[in-house]
Amino acid sequence: MRNIIALSALVVLGSLAVAQQQTPPDAVTFGKGEAGNTNPGRASFDFEAAKWISGDSSTVRGRFNFKFEAPDRTKNFGLELRPVMHMSVDGNSAIFEGAGKLLKKGQNGQPVVVNGRVWVKVWDNKRPNQQVGGAIVPDKISVRFNVEGSELPPREWMGAVRRGDIVVRVGPPAGGTTGGSTGGTTGGGV
Repeated sequence: MRNIIALSALVVLGSLAVAQQQTPPDAVTFGKGEAGNTNPGRASFDFEAAKWISGDSSTVRGRFNFKFEAPDRTKNFGLELRPVMHMSVDGNSAIFEGAGKLLKKGQNGQPVVVNGRVWVKVWDNKRPNQQVGGAIVPDKISVRFNVEGSELPPREWMGAVRRGDIVVRVGPPAGGTTGGSTGGTTGGGV
């Protein structure tokens, strides 16, 4: 009898977990591509983050990968963020952050991993196939890595998307279709 009750409890808990996974998120952001700024080098990014709100609590899931390659290879670095711990969306921008890693080469050329905090802000300014120019500005991405209480200076990078796309969307909390960001405001903050 105890085995049947335990098995039933596991089935119910598993069903609840699956139900949350199938519930559309209240806010989502994702993107993949390459970005650049006025400095030499290029950055590649790949991320997704989603937020579900239920009453006074929220659940956030996601991941973030970033790689910067400079002509001077000593300035190359990568960032990993897993899992995304906090997320907010306001209009066409999203901010997410959490514990992450800085990946770089040490002075001896060997890989170095530094644990710290990764903060990301993205702007969804255009539709995927729109050409930048005139009133259409490119999507943007800004990243920051720091180690709290450390003498290491933070790593920061900001640039415009040159290839790929960033999407920021807010869905209505009561269900229905997900709102979209297509270069304008998508509603209030989440």
